[in-house]
Amino acid sequence: MGAAAGRVARTAVLLRRLTPVAVLVAASCLVAWAGGCACDTQTPVVATELDADDAPITWPGNPRPDWYHILAVLEELRERPPLGPLVVLFAGSSGRESTASDETWAAEVRELGGPAVVARNLSSRNKTFAHDLDLVRLLPRTGAPTLVFIGVNLGRFTQWAYEAGPGPATVPEHVVFTYTQHAYAGRAVLSPAEKRLRVEKWVDERLSVFDAHVERNTATLAELVRVCLARGYEPVLLELPRDAEATGDLMDDPIARYQRGCTEIAEEYGIPYVDFVDDAGLVGADFYDPWHLVESGYVKWQRLLARTAAGLLTESR
Repeated sequence: MGAAAGRVARTAVLLRRLTPVAVLVAASCLVAWAGGCACDTQTPVVATELDADDAPITWPGNPRPDWYHILAVLEELRERPPLGPLVVLFAGSSGRESTASDETWAAEVRELGGPAVVARNLSSRNKTFAHDLDLVRLLPRTGAPTLVFIGVNLGRFTQWAYEAGPGPATVPEHVVFTYTQHAYAGRAVLSPAEKRLRVEKWVDERLSVFDAHVERNTATLAELVRVCLARGYEPVLLELPRDAEATGDLMDDPIARYQRGCTEIAEEYGIPYVDFVDDAGLVGADFYDPWHLVESGYVKWQRLLARTAAGLLTESR
């Protein structure tokens, strides 16, 4: 085993020591955490650069405040790049609801043994991997580590394009918005029966959509990973929360299908694939519905996410 292989292997051991997290780390194309592939035979990835000031990006069909919030945060990061490590999460609404706040997330990374970081949750409703592919090119490149968590769940592989066409890479001047991260705060948690009905409805109405789009979305996810590596970032595939009590075994087959694709991507590019769904101690009361956490849940989840980020950044130093 070469030096790079040792670094990847030690990352897996480190994370298991810090928390009961299942981490799938590839060893076929071994990546040092400075970014890029350590294999001599690997063809270098060439990413298309995007001019953040002038070039349009793909917008969702119905932009909401959480979308505008992402553009505003990315603009701020480019204008005032962090001096130290940057940690971000790209995901849909399940990811948006999985952290308490950017400030407490960053504080927990530091508390749990990591360096001082800037942490930003860049998740929004119905955001696809295709959107992430444009947005990741808007991150600054500072020379310090940039850890990019890419959230994966059934929804992200079920999405179709949701494209309204190209839009600006910054918030338009005429747009005024108020952003509230937690859309389910203060709402009564759905009953187990109501959650089960939503799961059954997904199987009845959305499973066929998943079947039609999972391969395309898997390919887009692979391209997103390639662009992250080409820009010097450190991508990490991250399973998003789901209410196992509500889903039971009804979604086992489609979950296993997209997870096989994620595992193949992790193995090909030598990146971590982190899954602590079964180890987070989440119960039905932690979820508003089968996919979105409420306060008791995102406090638990953020702790593990911060511990994972601390472990990866400590290992990369």
